[in-house]
Amino acid sequence: MAGYLVNRFDITDREQFIRYTLAVTPIIADHGGEILFANDAPKGLEGPEPGMSVVIAFPSEEAAMGFYDSPEYQPVKELRLMSTTNWNAIVSAGGISVAA
Repeated sequence: MAGYLVNRFDITDREQFIRYTLAVTPIIADHGGEILFANDAPKGLEGPEPGMSVVIAFPSEEAAMGFYDSPEYQPVKELRLMSTTNWNAIVSAGGISVAA
């Protein structure tokens, strides 16, 4: 079942964030991930509106965690943490059924 890395954040250091995006893209691909969207102008409906929203699809939740915990991602993750304020989660496809 697919796993999704969902990230909402505000960029605090654009130069460092650009370094992050250049470094993270091949690591995502190496773990079977695909960036579904990255949008810096989301239309907020409820709650605080983040400056950017990103969703990355992986073949499974385990693959998403494999990316997040990988040794090659750890120094790159520091670039993100230094250049943004974050909310980050991994979500699995499926979950609660709302069908009647």
